[in-house]
Amino acid sequence: MLVVALSIASLTPRAVNAVTLTTLYTFSGGADGANPGAALVPGPGGSFFGTTVGGGATGNGTVFKLLPPADGGDRYRLESLHSFAGGADGSGPTNLIRDAAGHLYGVSDLGGGGTAAACMSGGTAVGCGVVFELRPPAAGEHDWHEVVLHAFSGNDDGFAPSGLTIFDGKLYGFTWGGSGTCRGGCGTVYELTPPAAGEHAWTYKRLHTFTGTNAAHGPFGNPLIVRDGSIYGIAYSGGPTAPTGCAPFSGCGEVFKLTPPARWGADWTKSTVWAFNGLDGTGGFNSLSIDREGRLYGMTNEGGNSAANCPAPPGSPSGCGVAFRLDPPRYGDGRWKQEILWNFSGNDDGGYPADSALAMQRDGNLLATTSGTNNDSVGQFGAIVQLVRPQMHEAVWKERTLFSFSNDANGAVPVGAVVARDGFWYGTTFGFSGVAAAGTVYRIAP
Repeated sequence: MLVVALSIASLTPRAVNAVTLTTLYTFSGGADGANPGAALVPGPGGSFFGTTVGGGATGNGTVFKLLPPADGGDRYRLESLHSFAGGADGSGPTNLIRDAAGHLYGVSDLGGGGTAAACMSGGTAVGCGVVFELRPPAAGEHDWHEVVLHAFSGNDDGFAPSGLTIFDGKLYGFTWGGSGTCRGGCGTVYELTPPAAGEHAWTYKRLHTFTGTNAAHGPFGNPLIVRDGSIYGIAYSGGPTAPTGCAPFSGCGEVFKLTPPARWGADWTKSTVWAFNGLDGTGGFNSLSIDREGRLYGMTNEGGNSAANCPAPPGSPSGCGVAFRLDPPRYGDGRWKQEILWNFSGNDDGGYPADSALAMQRDGNLLATTSGTNNDSVGQFGAIVQLVRPQMHEAVWKERTLFSFSNDANGAVPVGAVVARDGFWYGTTFGFSGVAAAGTVYRIAP
């Protein structure tokens, strides 16, 4: 276990509404890791767990634990719990979750030994990704122990897993690719069941394969699982609509639902909750959230009506992305209703939200992160924003930019949803260049 000296900056924020941002840790890009890949996971005693997609002993990423200062200040320190070796061990870990026993589970989108064509780079097999478990030290031990639960082959089981959710003792996840008509494959939804007594191997089961075009492509993020076991997610492209505004893709993506079978052994049923058309969003590189009324909340990476600051790069749709809500059917017609909560503009609010989710505050407002814009003249590198719900006699949501990153010592390109603890919100930046190129961990006081 590696303990790394801290790197701290508590700086004057570039904030529209005078919200304080404190940088708690700056990654060096060396043994402590480089470029956090997802949201933080709260741990015991005020600690957090997280991942970096690079750095570590061999440059293949790390799982870390961030420990709060004993004196109550801002001097956090980092422990590297596992440094990935690449190959069978996995490489490039992203989303991480924690169970009630303190075990950590996560995915890496490379490594694992898969040699399918989709898992090759420049003629070299880089692997198709793994699902891993990190077990805390046993009594008298100091080191965490990593176990690969499933190594993807790049065939029917998919490749490039993007997230995990625990439900009823099992793990559920999405892969970006798999079999199908899409280039490299269209993606899968899978289940991993823990071993029975006396056994050691987890059991992999593919629940659904996306086939592209009208059936959608590229499920991404952490599955959202509701009480009856149904799974919700966002697919990046494809779906029932195919407007030219989403070229070169066939379809702008969709929010989908996967319903478990009524009887054991039958197939899961996939249905489209909402098909995006470009103006209401496209390119869902994010996870969904849900409120007590069963309404779904999410963001798209592109699309919307703010193309001025986010013109279409080669091969991609225009628009800075949107935040949206989907209300479930109420009148027996089976139709969900979409409301656009905010069109990201590419100005102070940033644009292109990616690998994130809308975080719900107790007052019904929402917190979001954006990863940047495509307009060099704006000079933005992502932002933290609050979406303020309509008050009495109001009809529309409002936006409040809490902090706009400037690629200085506070970092750039926030990734993952912010997480709440003790009246503060915590998050990570991936980094861009300069003094914080390897990323940061931050705290905001809203």
